[in-house]
Amino acid sequence: MDVDAGRGLALEGVASSVKASLKETGQALPLVPPLKGHVALKYERPSWYVRAEAEMANRQDRVGEFETPTQGYVNYRVVF
Repeated sequence: MDVDAGRGLALEGVASSVKASLKETGQALPLVPPLKGHVALKYERPSWYVRAEAEMANRQDRVGEFETPTQGYVNYRVVF
Protein backbone atom coordinates (compact mmCIF):
# COMPACT_ATOMS: atom_id res chain seq x y z
CA MET A 1 0.00 0.00 0.00
CA ASP A 2 1.35 3.42 -0.95
CA VAL A 3 -0.23 6.66 0.25
CA ASP A 4 0.82 10.02 -1.15
CA ALA A 5 0.07 12.53 1.62
CA GLY A 6 1.03 15.50 -0.57
CA ARG A 7 3.77 18.11 -0.26
CA GLY A 8 6.47 15.48 -0.80
CA LEU A 9 5.35 13.15 2.00
CA ALA A 10 4.54 9.49 1.29
CA LEU A 11 3.75 6.40 3.39
CA GLU A 12 4.40 2.82 2.27
CA GLY A 13 3.32 -0.43 3.87
CA VAL A 14 3.60 -4.11 2.90
CA ALA A 15 2.75 -7.34 4.75
CA SER A 16 2.95 -11.00 3.79
CA SER A 17 2.00 -14.24 5.46
CA VAL A 18 2.10 -17.92 4.50
CA LYS A 19 0.69 -20.92 6.36
CA ALA A 20 1.28 -24.41 4.99
CA SER A 21 0.93 -27.93 6.37
CA LEU A 22 0.65 -31.52 5.24
CA LYS A 23 -2.99 -32.51 4.63
CA GLU A 24 -2.67 -35.97 6.19
CA THR A 25 -0.94 -35.00 9.43
CA GLY A 26 -1.34 -31.23 9.80
CA GLN A 27 2.44 -31.03 10.35
CA ALA A 28 4.05 -27.73 9.35
CA LEU A 29 6.02 -27.73 6.10
CA PRO A 30 9.70 -26.71 6.20
CA LEU A 31 11.07 -23.40 4.90
CA VAL A 32 7.80 -21.47 5.33
CA PRO A 33 8.54 -17.84 6.27
CA PRO A 34 6.86 -16.14 9.26
CA LEU A 35 4.57 -13.12 9.07
CA LYS A 36 6.66 -10.25 7.68
CA GLY A 37 6.05 -6.56 7.15
CA HIS A 38 7.65 -3.33 6.03
CA VAL A 39 6.65 0.28 6.67
CA ALA A 40 8.34 3.43 5.39
CA LEU A 41 7.85 7.19 5.55
CA LYS A 42 9.48 9.31 2.83
CA TYR A 43 9.85 13.07 2.48
CA GLU A 44 11.06 14.20 -0.94
CA ARG A 45 12.15 17.59 -2.30
CA PRO A 46 13.46 18.36 -5.80
CA SER A 47 17.15 17.97 -4.86
CA TRP A 48 17.07 15.59 -1.83
CA TYR A 49 14.96 13.13 0.16
CA VAL A 50 14.91 11.31 3.48
CA ARG A 51 13.32 7.92 4.13
CA ALA A 52 12.80 6.12 7.45
CA GLU A 53 11.75 2.50 7.35
CA ALA A 54 11.23 -0.54 9.52
CA GLU A 55 11.28 -4.19 8.47
CA MET A 56 9.61 -6.64 10.86
CA ALA A 57 9.25 -10.42 11.11
CA ASN A 58 7.23 -12.36 13.65
CA ARG A 59 8.72 -15.27 15.57
CA GLN A 60 8.51 -18.61 13.78
CA ASP A 61 7.53 -21.38 16.15
CA ARG A 62 5.47 -23.40 13.67
CA VAL A 63 8.40 -25.21 12.09
CA GLY A 64 8.93 -28.33 10.03
CA GLU A 65 10.87 -31.40 11.05
CA PHE A 66 14.60 -30.70 11.59
CA GLU A 67 14.00 -26.91 11.81
CA THR A 68 14.63 -24.64 14.79
CA PRO A 69 12.15 -21.98 15.99
CA THR A 70 13.41 -18.41 15.58
CA GLN A 71 12.73 -15.12 17.36
CA GLY A 72 11.05 -12.18 15.67
CA TYR A 73 12.94 -9.01 14.83
CA VAL A 74 12.64 -5.38 13.78
CA ASN A 75 15.29 -3.60 11.68
CA TYR A 76 15.27 0.20 11.38
CA ARG A 77 16.94 2.16 8.61
CA VAL A 78 17.22 5.81 7.60
CA VAL A 79 18.31 6.78 4.09
CA PHE A 80 19.08 10.27 2.83
